[in-house]
Amino acid sequence: VDALVRVLRDPSLAAHHAAATQALTFVVQALGARCVPFLPALVPHLLDVARRCEPGLRESVLLQLATLAATVRHHLRDWLPRVFDLVVDYWAEHLEQVVPLLEEVAAACG
Repeated sequence: VDALVRVLRDPSLAAHHAAATQALTFVVQALGARCVPFLPALVPHLLDVARRCEPGLRESVLLQLATLAATVRHHLRDWLPRVFDLVVDYWAEHLEQVVPLLEEVAAACG
């Protein structure tokens, strides 16, 4: 997890961000609730990548955030303000990816 997060933090490795975000999503799914201790090191970087990446990768990251929300449920609450900022900023551009993210967040917290 730490190595994948280092890839996400390094803008010079942007070509590998898609693979790193996908790998992190698989790890989170495999670990389930056991991934919660990693969230503070993981979630902020996923949100940062979603902001600074190209639109094609952003679509993927938004869907991976939905998967993350479905997996970690209420443990995502500390980052909900940043998630909602993404939703607001990319609502028009990425509606098809934002709606599943909102659905998972609502189910997780509701």
